[in-house]
Amino acid sequence: CALPIFNIDEDWRPWTLGTSHHRMGGYVTSYRARNASQAQFHFVTIRGSGHMVPENKPPMALAMIANFLGNNEFPIYEAPHSSRRRQ
Repeated sequence: CALPIFNIDEDWRPWTLGTSHHRMGGYVTSYRARNASQAQFHFVTIRGSGHMVPENKPPMALAMIANFLGNNEFPIYEAPHSSRRRQ
């Protein structure tokens, strides 16, 4: 049995668009190579999109590409607090 080449650097979590931390873009898991401090990749999904991401979710597709090209982290999603009280 071969050992995995990559370790999970950050578990599966929701990410958001850079403009608003309350608008979920999808989910991301980050991996890092075992024997390299900088070798890293992200497994990114776009929430609610099919295989035609730029057509179905243009703002999320743009944010994903901009983060990739800019070598930026995917911002953490913060769920909005409900203003309704539970009874």
